[in-house]
Amino acid sequence: MPSRRVRERLAQFGIERRTRGRCNREDRTRLEPVDLFELAVEQDLAATEISAVTHTGYHGVLRDLHASGLPVRLGGALPESGPERIELLTALYADDHVRAVLDAYRVPVVARTGPLWERFPRPVPLPEDLLRELYVKCGLSTNDIELVTGQPAQTVLAHLIRYDIPRRTPGGRSPFRRRCRTSDTSTRPTGQER
Repeated sequence: MPSRRVRERLAQFGIERRTRGRCNREDRTRLEPVDLFELAVEQDLAATEISAVTHTGYHGVLRDLHASGLPVRLGGALPESGPERIELLTALYADDHVRAVLDAYRVPVVARTGPLWERFPRPVPLPEDLLRELYVKCGLSTNDIELVTGQPAQTVLAHLIRYDIPRRTPGGRSPFRRRCRTSDTSTRPTGQER
């Protein structure tokens, strides 16, 4: 049967089609939230340590921790003032700059935890002006933009290239993370994400 006819039948029977591309959101392997809670909260392991213990990619561990709404400690010795942690989804939606942009472009606030494809069954389209606002003016990383739009970070990166938006060098903290770090809030983001 030709692929066109398969697509027609899917539409006819109301079956949702999978996202396109090699990085299907539905196909991502996920660590179970119970296991993540055990490792991140009860054993107090950093994301890098969880990655090593579970033989899972570091960025996948970060994505799963954030999607599960668990606090993240990226590694190294804990400061004397207490553990530096991030509940990224909460921090993103609490940021005035980010909320203003999301409100202006009518991007829904999906603060519940869970896998990306469940939080955003239909990812938010990324027109150039919205992406420029989130990446340049708000200083979000590609992973941050993934969390608030449902578009995979690789798709966000491809759009940055397509729209010729200058990219920051990899590594270090994004402007959003630096801004949150200097603010006097309980969620103080840290990390090395694009």
